Amino acid sequence: MKFPFIHIMTWLIALSCSTFIAQNEVILLNNELNYKHEAARNVNKDNFHSGVKPYIRKDVRQTNDSSNVNYNLIGATIKIFNDGNPKAPKADGAQNLNIQPLIDLTIKGQDENIKYNYAAGLHLTSNIGSKLGVSGIYRYVVDPNFNYLDSSLYIRNAVNGIGPQLSNNKNTHHAELYVNVSPNKYFDITLGNGKHFWGEGYRSMMLSDNAAPYPFIRIFSTFWKVRYTNLYSIHKDNNYGARQNKYATSHQLSWNILKNLNLTIFESVVWAGKDTLVNRGFDVNYLNPIIFYRPNEYLQGSSDNVFLGGSLKYVYKDKHTFYTQVILDEFFLKEIKAQNGWWANKYAVQLGFKNFDFIVSGLSIQLEWNMARPYMYSHLTSLLNYAHEDQSLAHPIGANFQEVVSRIRYQKNKLYLEAKFIYLETGTDSSSVSNGGDIFKPYTQRDREYYHTLSQGTTHYIWHNELRVSYQPKEQYSMRIFGSYAFRTALTEGIRVSHNLFQIGITSNLWNTYTDY
Repeated sequence: MKFPFIHIMTWLIALSCSTFIAQNEVILLNNELNYKHEAARNVNKDNFHSGVKPYIRKDVRQTNDSSNVNYNLIGATIKIFNDGNPKAPKADGAQNLNIQPLIDLTIKGQDENIKYNYAAGLHLTSNIGSKLGVSGIYRYVVDPNFNYLDSSLYIRNAVNGIGPQLSNNKNTHHAELYVNVSPNKYFDITLGNGKHFWGEGYRSMMLSDNAAPYPFIRIFSTFWKVRYTNLYSIHKDNNYGARQNKYATSHQLSWNILKNLNLTIFESVVWAGKDTLVNRGFDVNYLNPIIFYRPNEYLQGSSDNVFLGGSLKYVYKDKHTFYTQVILDEFFLKEIKAQNGWWANKYAVQLGFKNFDFIVSGLSIQLEWNMARPYMYSHLTSLLNYAHEDQSLAHPIGANFQEVVSRIRYQKNKLYLEAKFIYLETGTDSSSVSNGGDIFKPYTQRDREYYHTLSQGTTHYIWHNELRVSYQPKEQYSMRIFGSYAFRTALTEGIRVSHNLFQIGITSNLWNTYTDY
């Protein structure tokens, strides 16, 4: 049965605009721009739920972290209209519509190979009344990858983190739009085309902003110490000629058990919009906001891809955070106990620690371990895998890997420094047999039932060490001048290949782009 996704989006927009009941813009995802507020948002103060991003500004303001960030590029703001109410708080605004220019000019090099990244566009914010907020960006982008990413299976034909390329020049359109309606203190409805990140870590094994933006409806239900999230989304698969639709529905229950302890339960289902038998579209059976998907899947007689999992976060003395995620794709306890490497014991795990204001104010350290068993996130076809526009919706590597990430970050006024040290072991295919790393290959291409191990196949040992420095000429604006240098080494079958990677440029800094894998 088809689901009128666009009709519901249109209806919600019309409702919000006609009644002027909602404001509270969504804060765009960018690790560097939001770093200065990350420590304050880390604590479960005033029932804040830090593991569900992007945030709504009204939730962030509860942390008293001076979150009224001005996202202007260079102060050039076109005020389309403003009711001029001088008593209205800046974060709540009154009725206004602001448009700012965006720019991204970067020179990037891999050894002697020099490439140029440039983009231009607009950033829009609008507040209507006290409960409606709109935020979004549009950019025309030319963004060639580093050669080691171009030759990898983790991006395929996409422009990294943005979407399908329009030509061999790696050019495309980058559009994100978030319309948030908050009818009362219990519900927040956000719809548009954008990205999401679920978790406390640098990576997420649940849902990350690694892939391109996608159409979605997100519903927050907040009561007592609980936030329940429903996320309905449309994704694209490019592996069978014409781009085909696939759909996902995800639930997350976040419970602040104590001021310093959070428990999260997660489930998600992915299904193809069309198969050999029927054109399903959006299956209304997955609209149920509270049902567990696995029983529902069995009742439908389908082979949809279902994930279950959870996470914990514990904060010690407001500065030391311990966090973990465990995600199950398939799981059979008898086979786990046998310790025989059964192929269908598919799961992913994250363990992490981060500390804020370490020794001095503004300095933080983070250590994180991530792993995904072979065949995790894959299925019978890429129309059912956990991916969108040729990139993973979770970790950028996909599966069949383990990784250690360490980060040191420091911010002082206009200066931001970040050092990353990443070690990665991953296994790729050396023939037509799938070793479980490429989530776009069917898991039926395996060559055996048992004795599957992490990083099996052709094993790559990768060290990625990177230093980034950026300077913000004016603290109230998002534009930064930045430079970065990375030394990357890959060891495969006794052959060591090293690269010097550098970037220098100017960026508006309202999005994340991951090149460190």
